[in-house]
Amino acid sequence: MALTHFNTRPMPDNGLRKKKAQDVRKEIGKVADRRPARTVLSNEEELAFPLTQPTSFTKGLKHDEYGFVSRADYEGFVMSLVQSQQSMASAPINGSGSRKWESPLAGHYFETEGPDPGALAMAPAPKLGSSELCSEMAVLYAMALVRDIAFSDLAVPSTRIGQTYPAGHPKEGTAATVQDLVDELRKLSWMDPNKSTYGYSGKLDGLNAHEMRRRAALWEDTAKGLTVQSLFRGSTYGAKQGPMLSQFLLLGTGNKADAKRDPLNGLISYGAQTIDQRVEQAKESADYMTTWEDWLAIQNGSDVNDPVDQNQWVTANRLITTPRDLATYVHSTSSTKLT
Repeated sequence: MALTHFNTRPMPDNGLRKKKAQDVRKEIGKVADRRPARTVLSNEEELAFPLTQPTSFTKGLKHDEYGFVSRADYEGFVMSLVQSQQSMASAPINGSGSRKWESPLAGHYFETEGPDPGALAMAPAPKLGSSELCSEMAVLYAMALVRDIAFSDLAVPSTRIGQTYPAGHPKEGTAATVQDLVDELRKLSWMDPNKSTYGYSGKLDGLNAHEMRRRAALWEDTAKGLTVQSLFRGSTYGAKQGPMLSQFLLLGTGNKADAKRDPLNGLISYGAQTIDQRVEQAKESADYMTTWEDWLAIQNGSDVNDPVDQNQWVTANRLITTPRDLATYVHSTSSTKLT
């Protein structure tokens, strides 16, 4: 006698399961459809600078000797993005020997989980001439000055940052510290909660809701404003507590039976594999784009990265220690630098 009733065990009834799965996905789609679509707002700088686009992304397009791109090339670039032209995903930016754009069409893809990316929006970017943009530029420069200092030392006010106050400054000849860096940044109105600022509207004290939240996120205590403890910290909830660097980038899983697997060694056990949290080290004090010609070449799309240039790298890997290490972790995707 044929035992046909055992043929589908232990699976559930295929027909009912398929119908139920379809129903569940339809309901999820309805939930997503009920979410209001957000409007992406421009900061209006395309209109403010119709010929030069000084604050728009033009990297990879052809620029003139002053670093400006033609409006026609810029509009063509924008339309290629808007129309999702697939050729952009693989073509070199500016011909042979040039870099490729990084995922230029990512915003056109669809997600099967959560809200559709097209239904989300970001606040308008800080406008040229605003106190916020001025502050962002200063903070980036400050980061560059301390990129080879350990994160643990950046939390110490007296740590020297390798710079000396110039002639004419009240502290002329004095070695600058992390506290000095914070004090200089606090001279900017955006960094001092007691000073008036220029916002998106171009008016004094004309901050919109987004700007007020972003400014308040700079510090833990409004009365204190920017401090050494809040320097370079993010605006995410809890970002100003604990170490500056996420421990997920440092710690291993640990193994009490193996002294070598102390969590501080940064070794992650994953089944039969071991993942080492150490990263390749870029050499200290290596500066890039310090001349106008070098900057312009990069803006024009030149690919100057040499993944096997041993002069750029230290042979020993280490746990992320400095801002330069963290930048290397984010920037480097090649596994062929060191052999």
